[in-house]
Amino acid sequence: MTENGSTMTSGTGTGTLENRFLAWTGVACFSAVSLGAHISWDWFYDTAKERWVTAFTSISMIVSFLAMVTHFVSPASFIGKPVEAGTASLLVVFWTAGLPVVMNPDNAIAVGIARVDDMKSFTILNANLYFGCWFAFLAVIYILGSYVRDVGYDLTKTPPKTTAWFAITCGSVVVLGSSTKFFWEFCEDDASTPDCVRTKYGIALGVIGFFLAAGMCVVNVWLGSAGYIVELILSLIVFALNSAGIGLITFGWGPGTFLGNLYFFTWLIWGISGYLLLNLLTEFIGGGGSASSSNSEIEMDTGAAEQPQGETITASI
Repeated sequence: MTENGSTMTSGTGTGTLENRFLAWTGVACFSAVSLGAHISWDWFYDTAKERWVTAFTSISMIVSFLAMVTHFVSPASFIGKPVEAGTASLLVVFWTAGLPVVMNPDNAIAVGIARVDDMKSFTILNANLYFGCWFAFLAVIYILGSYVRDVGYDLTKTPPKTTAWFAITCGSVVVLGSSTKFFWEFCEDDASTPDCVRTKYGIALGVIGFFLAAGMCVVNVWLGSAGYIVELILSLIVFALNSAGIGLITFGWGPGTFLGNLYFFTWLIWGISGYLLLNLLTEFIGGGGSASSSNSEIEMDTGAAEQPQGETITASI
């Protein structure tokens, strides 16, 4: 019990404990949904990849359930301890190795190839497995990040703009991978079709988005800031490129017209880049990025400093 009356366990606040318990519960539930969706799709598995999906979702469900139990049985020996970090890290490894198998359209597990008339693309085949896997993975990432914050590195001190750049970096990797996969699958014979031409833009978008966003992350972490003008210009470029990408990739003959990773992550990056640009423009309107604002602040400070002197002189008279 601390001086302010809040309960603490291993240096971890009650709010963090509750959030972490909810996250472990989320991992268990979403792993169970993923496992159930997978085995209900087809009871007879002929490939090692299908058996691997059954294995890692089962392991994730069992391990996360045991982690939930420790919150009631022996919280002091698990929560905020290296064993919790090790458990979360183990699940991150499993999900990192499992997601590409589940999301590979060639495996036809959660995502597959769809054809409607002359249109062709990758689309979700098993929605519960698709969303269950992504949500479980995100919950495990949250648990590991929460632990890192508790042991000394406060992730909340990371500027929101840097977090947005990091999200754009990760999303660009998915867009690049999905677009490249589409090109290899459908465009090797004829790359001049409308959907293949748009796919080339998706590949370019993923490459450019990755290098710009990753560069901003590195600069912001190592140098503290890339400068307001630089960040504003780059965010404007990324938003403009992704706005065009929305139209070319997810509309008409675009490769991301069908629901799948390319569709979701193209829209996700567009939303994050828009948030980033609006955040920077708000700073500009508020005076955070203009040179004139510095002069006005100096004038206001000077006026504020002179006012008490005037009051003192009047009082003396």
